[in-house]
Amino acid sequence: MVSTYGIFSGIETVNLVQANLSYVGTRINATPLKKHNFILAGVIVSLLLNLFANAILIFFIKFVLKIELFNEIKYSTIFIILGNLFGVAFGILVGVSNNQSSNVKTIIGIIITLFLSFLSGMMGPWMKAMIDKNIPILNRINPISIITNNLYRINLLENVKSVKEGIAILSIYCIVLILISYGFLRRRSYDSI
Repeated sequence: MVSTYGIFSGIETVNLVQANLSYVGTRINATPLKKHNFILAGVIVSLLLNLFANAILIFFIKFVLKIELFNEIKYSTIFIILGNLFGVAFGILVGVSNNQSSNVKTIIGIIITLFLSFLSGMMGPWMKAMIDKNIPILNRINPISIITNNLYRINLLENVKSVKEGIAILSIYCIVLILISYGFLRRRSYDSI
């Protein structure tokens, strides 16, 4: 769930590019430079900042709390990176898809992230078991569930059978979210700046 906190920086990235939401956005939109360059730069910076925050959390858990989380570093790192990228891409989509204030967009992002986390069993294993029993496809398409299930399988069960499927689904989610966001942003124009 922490890896999807990139949603906050994704929303802020979009707020900085839109002329109706910030003075920086007004200046960016008055230049001949392309918006997708700013969005790409925002995605990269947001991803790096979130990965840095995740690294601090992991070091705290490992060295202060003395809890070993990861046995398989390679695949775990891939899922953490994809989770952060998904969070940033989803934040950008939430940011460009509506004209609400930054606070309302943040609340929307929090609600959706908490709901997806709830469905993946992060607030109690009974929910994950109930969904796996009644609607198993839901946990196969829920991005937070994909991340947590694969991290459990890789590190606790030492099973890497479904890793490629999880990586592919998360990668597709990230690409689709960024493309949809760019479509929203590209169509947006302003009468006067």
